[in-house]
Amino acid sequence: MVAAGWREEGSQDDFYEALGHAARSARARYNAEHTPSLITDTDVTQWLPSDANQDRFAAEGVVRLSRELDTTVRRLIRASLLDGHEHTAQVAKASLGVLV
Repeated sequence: MVAAGWREEGSQDDFYEALGHAARSARARYNAEHTPSLITDTDVTQWLPSDANQDRFAAEGVVRLSRELDTTVRRLIRASLLDGHEHTAQVAKASLGVLV
């Protein structure tokens, strides 16, 4: 869990009270503009990841995997060149073996 602000019940600086107020206001705005209305007390969709965020996260995952694969393959090739035996590793739940 990540804290996003200070909890000071009764204080005007209570982050969680401000967050609740903002979410209730967002629900009211949504209900004024849409049918059917939300049946929840709040609307927090504005703070959830968008499709663009999800796409970026996926693309970053591909880059991380590519870098891990490149590093691992180079390490396995180097080790195999030194002793002539097969060397293996796990990359993204897949087994990889190299014999040079």
